[in-house]
Amino acid sequence: MFVAEKIAGVHAPEVHYDAIPACTYCHPEIASVGLTEDKARAQNIPIKVGKMPFRALAKATAAGDPNGFVKVIWHAETGALVGAHLIGPAVTDLIAELTLAKTTEANAESLAYTIHAHPTFAEALRIATEDALGHAVDL
Repeated sequence: MFVAEKIAGVHAPEVHYDAIPACTYCHPEIASVGLTEDKARAQNIPIKVGKMPFRALAKATAAGDPNGFVKVIWHAETGALVGAHLIGPAVTDLIAELTLAKTTEANAESLAYTIHAHPTFAEALRIATEDALGHAVDL
């Protein structure tokens, strides 16, 4: 889209290469966006890390596939998403919400206070973020 819009002479927003999701369509599915925890620490980025195992997620249990997790890495000072890594059912769909957070001004607090339907796989994003913020009640 960027190249086509540039060729057409219309406004083309810059491509955020650090916000391109990576998806592996296998079983279990794998998805990620942004930096790993190790790379963020190597770059001296202050981070808060949160995790949500799918075995504690009602939707995963009901679907009979409780294997997997969500791991989110938020900037400790700005709340911006630094990276996210997911393994399990539906994660190649879930990564879209985190990619949106990476490319907009959404931060950890805004994601944590966004109401997610229950039971859904998307709840794992909220709960992992709450874990990073230190107030997950569903774990």
